[in-house]
Amino acid sequence: MTERADCVIIGGGIIGASIAYHLTRLDCSNIILLEKDYLASKATGVCPGGIRQQWSTETACLYARESVRFFENLSEELEPEFPLPFLQTGYLFLAHQESTL
Repeated sequence: MTERADCVIIGGGIIGASIAYHLTRLDCSNIILLEKDYLASKATGVCPGGIRQQWSTETACLYARESVRFFENLSEELEPEFPLPFLQTGYLFLAHQESTL
């Protein structure tokens, strides 16, 4: 392993990987991503990966819509050998009480 880097990222989950990805788009190529176990071995690896677009604030909805656009086009930006299917399947919300309908 190299002893010097322009950026060192601790954590190989979706946030660490995203930071590394976006730094490379800013022409930062000397990056070290450190992970104690293996990539996506903690919360990222077990999360369902849903992107809800219904939230209580307009700002949160705008961020969610931008996330959908990002993931819809991500495969085109990455190497073609690594296709990332992005399926929008929807959500089902259940009410436990009539008052919450």
